[in-house]
Amino acid sequence: MKRLLFVVLTTVCSVSWAEWQLCGNSGSGDKNASYFCDTSTIRRNGAISQMWKITNYKKVQTNAKGDRYMSAKVLKAYNCIEETNARITLIHYSESMGEGEVVWSNKRQESEWKWNPVAGTEMQTAWEIACGRK
Repeated sequence: MKRLLFVVLTTVCSVSWAEWQLCGNSGSGDKNASYFCDTSTIRRNGAISQMWKITNYKKVQTNAKGDRYMSAKVLKAYNCIEETNARITLIHYSESMGEGEVVWSNKRQESEWKWNPVAGTEMQTAWEIACGRK
């Protein structure tokens, strides 16, 4: 419970002070979305860089639990050498740009991170920004 409260408070505070920049668009229909990266949150440790990103959906999304949301804020880890990324934290919000209520959240321990390639995906630009390539 304390961990969830920390994530929520950190997220609420960071949304208002974030330096969001558009870093991509993708999808069509219900999955049509815009992606924003917060360059002020980039943290680098060796080959691994972390950065927060928000996905704004054009239409209401519904997660597996039936919660409805309009944006998703995600903390990603980016391997700047292997060109991969892994999700650390995911938070669904009722409104755009991480506003409104938190309707769902999940944080993974480092042992649970699943590394995926960024090449040819909407994650390519975010990886370039987080790794200082753009």
